[in-house]
Amino acid sequence: MQDTDSSSSHFEVEPPWETWLARHLPEMEAFIRRRAGAFLGPKESHADLIQSACRELWQNLDRFEKDGESGFRRWMLRTAERKIQDRWRYWRAEKRDARMEVGLPAGAPAEAPTPSQEAVLAEAWTRLDHAFAKLPEDMQEVVFFARFLRLSRQEIALRAGRSEGAVRVLLHRSLAKLAAWLDPEGESGNG
Repeated sequence: MQDTDSSSSHFEVEPPWETWLARHLPEMEAFIRRRAGAFLGPKESHADLIQSACRELWQNLDRFEKDGESGFRRWMLRTAERKIQDRWRYWRAEKRDARMEVGLPAGAPAEAPTPSQEAVLAEAWTRLDHAFAKLPEDMQEVVFFARFLRLSRQEIALRAGRSEGAVRVLLHRSLAKLAAWLDPEGESGNG
């Protein structure tokens, strides 16, 4: 007897385009970084361009011509190229033309970061804070003295009651641990 429940035909494990996007996203990121160039670089963050291109892909999935992974890759890169061209035209409009810009006077505050830049920065600080908290107290102390207070190895040795060589070794080991914990591919590695 055949199953007449039509809802079972709509069940899919994972749409193939999700796998394809994950596989080709680094290529799109590199493409955008390369193509945005010096003109768009100061105006638009690469992360914003990538996010915007991905949003456009998602919104227009129904227009994808279903010609496999290579077709999806071509469509993805064409979408990224159009996004770059649109932003380039936007910034080249007469009222926003970079050639018409006047620089800020010396000492003027720089522009505020975009919301996505703030989010990336907040995430990085949170990761650093968590990694720093994992270090034993003596390692935290030596990193704090060296990287935050900018003390010399000799000054750290005096404060920590250690030899300068011991401070150098401890700092090296501490920074190596932090680097391993902060490396996204090292998260599942050394603990």
